[in-house]
Formats: sequence, structure tokens, C-alpha cells
Amino acid sequence: YGARVSEVAPLEKNLIITNGSDDALILICHKYLNANKKALIPLPTYEHFLLNAESTGAKVTKYLQKNMFQNSLEEVTSQLDYVSPDLAYLVSPNNPTGTVWQPKEVESLLKSYPNTMFILDEAYFEFGDGSSCVSLAIKYQNIIVTRTASKAFCLASIRCGYLFAHEKTIEGLLVIYNPKSVNE
Repeated sequence: YGARVSEVAPLEKNLIITNGSDDALILICHKYLNANKKALIPLPTYEHFLLNAESTGAKVTKYLQKNMFQNSLEEVTSQLDYVSPDLAYLVSPNNPTGTVWQPKEVESLLKSYPNTMFILDEAYFEFGDGSSCVSLAIKYQNIIVTRTASKAFCLASIRCGYLFAHEKTIEGLLVIYNPKSVNE
């Protein structure tokens, strides 16, 4: 699925298979958001994620990027400083704009904001420039990368999504994960 095996080994410690990537996003929202938490979401983005975040009762801050066709590290940093979110949602490549977050940019965010959980939604990874944050998700505890088989592999009816994260992050997610949501 685009990541080199060396990036994700040992796979079983860093991977959860979900009922579509939507289920992965719901799982993350249920784990990291509630009425006492805050989420930051740059727009435009995957609109259904907004519903997932808002359904937890969290305070959701959305901001419209000045240039929606170019990610701005300075802009997201400014918003992170202002909001101090518990969770930040980034999409790479973004739909509909196609913007890609480069791993070096994301790593700088992970280091600068260790108390913020970052979601890197890579549902359209196969349509991007090959940049991925999977290796960061295995290294850092404050990032989760989600993907789906629905887009590039035309398997929407199969409902197969997955997430990559640090082993400790996976352990925390498994506490509320429903393994019965994925059939054979």
C-alpha cells in the first residue's frame, strides 16, 4: 500500500485494520476527543471528519487557509499556538485541493507540539507524490496515519481501512477498538 516494508515492520505492532478509514477516524475521535477537548481542522478538508469530531462534544476550531492550494507550516503553527488543540487533523494529499504535507514539515509539528495528537489522513496517498508520514507514525506517539483501500484500489464496498501508529498509541486505541467491525 505504498509504504516500504522496512518503514512499517513489525507491522502487527503498528497497525489496526478498520471498517473503512471512516471507522479509523471515528475510533481516533472517541479516544482523543470529548467535551473537555479541542480539535483544529484546516479547511477545505474531508467534511465527514468534522461530523466525527463535533459528535464527541469537543470544541472544534476550523480555519480557512489563506491559499487553499498550498499548505503553510507558518499558518498551521500560528493556529496551533492560538488554539492549543488536543487533536489536529491534516489531509495529505488533500481532497479537493491535492496539497501534500511533507514528512519534514509534519515532523517539525510533532516535535513542536508533543501534546497534540496529529491525524494525517492519507486516504488519497496513492494519488500523491509518494510522500507519506507512516515512518513518523511508527517513531512518534503523537501522530496517527489513516488510509483506505476504497480510493486507489476501487474497494469501497469492501470497507477496508487501516491506521498506522506508534506501538504505545496502538495499545491505547485497542482498549476501545471493536475487532468485530471488520469481517473476513
